[in-house]
Amino acid sequence: MPELVFGKRIGRVVFLVEGPKDEPELLLELFHRLLGYRIVIYDKRDGAVTEYGEVSDPYSQVFVVSMPTSAIVHLPGDEAFFDTVYGILKEYGLERVNARYFYLFDRDRQSNKPDAVLRAISRLRNPLEYPLDNGVELPGALLLSYPCLQAYYCQAHDNPARFANGKSIKKHVNTTYAKSLTPSEALTASSMMLGEMLSLRGVTFDVEELADYAPLNEAVFRAQERVWENDGHLYRTLSLFSLALIDLGIIDLGEPR
Repeated sequence: MPELVFGKRIGRVVFLVEGPKDEPELLLELFHRLLGYRIVIYDKRDGAVTEYGEVSDPYSQVFVVSMPTSAIVHLPGDEAFFDTVYGILKEYGLERVNARYFYLFDRDRQSNKPDAVLRAISRLRNPLEYPLDNGVELPGALLLSYPCLQAYYCQAHDNPARFANGKSIKKHVNTTYAKSLTPSEALTASSMMLGEMLSLRGVTFDVEELADYAPLNEAVFRAQERVWENDGHLYRTLSLFSLALIDLGIIDLGEPR
């Protein structure tokens, strides 16, 4: 049975996200308000940095950076952007080569073609490999949501409804659920994610798969594309965000790591 682990030392964790509002809102709720970690958020719109919480453990901090573009074709990003952001966040305790990196993005059919998504999947394979370090692209792990991040809230409330696009699911979530999260809801989201992945792939998830996110990501992506084509242009509601929590040891599946 999955368990939520409080007080887990997670190191420095960087989430590189698509938008400056929805993703930081979820990460702030889960990591700071629910789990008590210090979180630092960089806003791409004006370069502002906001801190939440004290530095009780300098080796357990979360950094959120909204990327310049929402188009997956531009991932992992350019070196000039990273140099600017890490120059700023260094003052808040971020060490560029001593962190885990996750890219949290939507499966947006309107702006992201399948080939671009597959290229990103093949490049963003492991959170412990560092973005553009010394000129070499080793970019972190990709976490996609179908059709968008709001799928996480549906999973947290045990709602398997299907949606065609981000607009429809955002309207549903914004009028149905509070954005606050309980421990039970975070665990429900992970259980729903694992069940949906099993249904799509026909394979039970194993934590050892997180040594390389690409095969898992590609299998889910191709299965979801088949669902879209064969099921009235609807996606099975699924956010892979909980994989980061499993990878960090915040959600313990009760399996050997």
